[in-house]
Formats: sequence, C-alpha cells, structure tokens
Amino acid sequence: MVDGRWVLFGTLTLKHHRRTDPGDLLAGLTKCWNAVNLKLKKTYEGFEYFWSRDFTWSERNGCHFHLHFLLVLDGEDLGTPEKLLKLQDLVFGAWSRRAKSAGFGNCSRDAFFLEVCQTDLSEAQIARYTAKLTKAAFEAVSHEFKLGDVDRQDGLTPWQLMELAYEAPEGSKEKKVLTAAWFSFKRAVSGRRSFGKSGGFWKLAELRVPDPVDQPEIIVPDALDVMASGKLGKEWSVFLIGRRLWKALARLDATEDVQEFLELGACGRLPNDMQRLGFQELSHAFKLSVSEPHSVEIEDWENWFLDWCQSYRLNGSLDGLGTSPACPDGVRLLSLRCSP
Repeated sequence: MVDGRWVLFGTLTLKHHRRTDPGDLLAGLTKCWNAVNLKLKKTYEGFEYFWSRDFTWSERNGCHFHLHFLLVLDGEDLGTPEKLLKLQDLVFGAWSRRAKSAGFGNCSRDAFFLEVCQTDLSEAQIARYTAKLTKAAFEAVSHEFKLGDVDRQDGLTPWQLMELAYEAPEGSKEKKVLTAAWFSFKRAVSGRRSFGKSGGFWKLAELRVPDPVDQPEIIVPDALDVMASGKLGKEWSVFLIGRRLWKALARLDATEDVQEFLELGACGRLPNDMQRLGFQELSHAFKLSVSEPHSVEIEDWENWFLDWCQSYRLNGSLDGLGTSPACPDGVRLLSLRCSP
C-alpha cells in the first residue's frame, strides 16, 4: 500500500493458434479489456488503471500479444486475502467470458496474473517493464530485460524478429517466414494505441513523497560584469552607493537590512504601497549619493535615513521587515556596490 492506495500489477492474454491473425488478436484484447474495465467501474469507485501491450513471436505459436496493466485501488477496497481473491475472480471472469464470446475460447487461469506490487525491482524498472515500448527500446540497446531465445526463435521481441529477418540469408525459407511475421506485426499495430489509461491516472503521478531536490547554487556575478553585459543586466540589478551614504549606513549597522529591502523592492515583494514608495525614494538617494558625492555630509545621511525609516513606517529601523523569502527563479536579483 502506498499513500492509502493499493497498486497491483497484472497480465492478461488470449488463447490462439499459430496462424491466428495478429490484428484479430489485438481487436480481441481491446474487447476483453473493455469488458474488464466496465466490470471494475461497477464494483470499485474511483479506481485508476494503465495498460500497455506486449508482443512476442515464435515459430510454434506465431504472433502473440498480451496486456500488462496496473490497477490503483483505494485502501478500503483491498486489504484482506478474501478481497484480493474477489478482485482476481472479477477481472479473470470478465476477461474470460468476453474472450469466449469473441471466439477465442476459454482462457487459462495459469496465464492470468494479478498481484499486489511486491518486488525488489526499482520503480524505474517497474515503469519500463509495464510500458513495453520503452522496455523494447532498452532490450534493443542494452539487453537490460529478458529476451527471447534467438537460437530456438522462441519468444522473440519485435526488435529481435526484425533483426533476424534482416540477417537471414536471401531467398531462404527462414527469411521468408521471419519477414512475413514482422510485416504481420507491423500491419496489426499500425494505427492502434500501444497503451491505455483511466482519466485520473496521470494525476496520481508517483504515489510517494518525491525525494528532495537540491536547489542549484546561485553564482553572483561581479557588479562590473553586470554593468558591462547586456545579458547579465537583464537578470541582475546593480545599485551604486556613494561612500558617505555607505558610511552612514555602516554606522547605523543597517547595510544588510538595506540590501534586503532593495532585493524585496526589485523583486516586487514589498508588502504595501507605502514601502514601495520608500523603495523609490531609497533608489533616488543612492543615485544622488553617487552623482553628488560631496553635497551631503555623513551625519546628514544618518539623519535622512532615520527620517526615511520613520516616514515609511519602519519604526526607525528595517527590523520590521523580518526575514524575506528567497527571490523566485526568473526575477531580477541585486548586487550592492560602493562607488569610489
């Protein structure tokens, strides 16, 4: 059970002969699954599912399709052996009855599988095994999952079948048989879905709390690089400050608080209009301290700053701001630089 839900893995298939048309097999799988889906809807409210098809070929059995599927049920729907047996009987019964009425005969219970997911496989392996197209791709490049017996030509995947058909000697019976099997597979799957799902399956995402993701470290560029680069200038803002205003803020031990206030203002995260006006006046004071560096004495800047705090309801200091949250991605960040 994960997050109050049961996750089950199942396999369903149909009885057929070596010469059974693979297109008829796929049509039969669709009809039988629809019968199972209808029965589940009548019995279990809010269940979700995902199915995908698998294909193998052998000279003895011909083209063979079967479905792998996941069922997700609420915790109260399952939890005792009796309830699991009831679910197994319901799924197999609906599948088998529809298969018989569609002309495929009685299904073998030995070929039916439906169990609660309890496995040593990783989540990625389970996902790849259920989504057979992905599995087949891994088989083609890395042989990570089980393969058919090439020597006996038994249980071949589509990619193995294609490879053997290509490598078989020209004009040989082997090439003729394998090529015909490959093209019959291609005709059967052309235009057909390789998977199906319930409407809410994707919304489940992973039924577990995701692992924490380390946030990338923000590398702060040099202020001169920002001013020289048009690209960096779109991502960062540099506030120049005159030396006398800087010394006044240092005397009041307010440099870090001012830095935080500027960051909040540039990110548009100041809480009210009054403080947003204060941000505009503070920015103007910075520019004045640089353009007219000797027009205001340090003591006068100290008095201005204290009046500025009081005017914008900061109670004589910037302590009322509290700790600001980190600026989100995509907003302009700040650098504070003292001018010569």
